[in-house]
Amino acid sequence: MAKQKLRLPRDLRGHVRRAVVKKLAPCVLLLIVFGLVIFFLGDRIFALVPPAVRIGTYIVVMLIPFAVTRVPFCLFDRTFVGKVKKVHVQNEYVAIKGLSGSNLHISRTLVTFVYLTLELSDGKEKTIKAAQGGGFVEEYKPGDTVFHLYGAKHTVVLPETAGDHVECPVCGDDNRAELGECHSCGHTLIKSIHDLV
Repeated sequence: MAKQKLRLPRDLRGHVRRAVVKKLAPCVLLLIVFGLVIFFLGDRIFALVPPAVRIGTYIVVMLIPFAVTRVPFCLFDRTFVGKVKKVHVQNEYVAIKGLSGSNLHISRTLVTFVYLTLELSDGKEKTIKAAQGGGFVEEYKPGDTVFHLYGAKHTVVLPETAGDHVECPVCGDDNRAELGECHSCGHTLIKSIHDLV
């Protein structure tokens, strides 16, 4: 089975573009900083290094921003629709940073995450981290169709009937099914897979 091509409404395409730009911005900033350091201080820093090795070092240094920000992996739109095959819960320790006075301290907290095993339109399986918090376990059931918009923090269940509530794919707020846009953020609501293909 071929993968379905998703056709997002214009405002959701704009949201995806903004998400990509947000991930690109730190990489561009680091490239500028590293480039300026190499341009102004490179000859002093690498004064004792042979010219051929110096050029190789410059290239490696300029690749560091791509490795740190993982930009090559961020440029692909990971919007998808899939059918839930399995819902499982996993407890994981998460590091939480906090300030007490002028000291930074890091504590570890046990957090419950909801994972979904999905069957995508091309027949492949994918496991995703859908939500944080045990209260979200009841939200997903095997057989549900879910939609995830790249750059959003939520994976939403597409309603099975016209009377169901609709979750916003961007902010995750519940909306009445008769609404066309989210009452919270104004983005287009996706009510069924037919809105996307």
